[in-house]
Amino acid sequence: MSDCGVFSERRKSILKVGAKILQAARHWLDQNGFLEVQGPTLIPAFGDWPGYFEVNYFGRKAYLAQGLQPYSDAFVEGFEKIYTIAPSFRVENVETKRHLTEYWRIEVAERCGLEELVRVQEQLLTHVCHFLAETSVKDLSV
Repeated sequence: MSDCGVFSERRKSILKVGAKILQAARHWLDQNGFLEVQGPTLIPAFGDWPGYFEVNYFGRKAYLAQGLQPYSDAFVEGFEKIYTIAPSFRVENVETKRHLTEYWRIEVAERCGLEELVRVQEQLLTHVCHFLAETSVKDLSV
């Protein structure tokens, strides 16, 4: 396949690093007993939900989900430790190129206290940074 010049080297590096971040995050979460789940992106209307995009879904009111809510509690109840990697949508009107209206997020949930939550975040971030340092030095320097 020929390179049609659509992606600069910098853009290619950004996409490669993003893929490596997700690869490393999935690896750490899977190794630490978390189950990857996917909740619906389009959820039914249960009244007015501030912070959600309302959409017309075949003549009915629905919303674009901003995370696993309202389903994460059920997932945690069934599996204890879960995560998802999914799109999220900003409701506010964005007027800069630095703030996208759609972005991808890693959402982790488990029944735990604040200390455990902080420990999970620190270990996950540390793992991702070490993985990038080992695998993506060239792409991080572009």
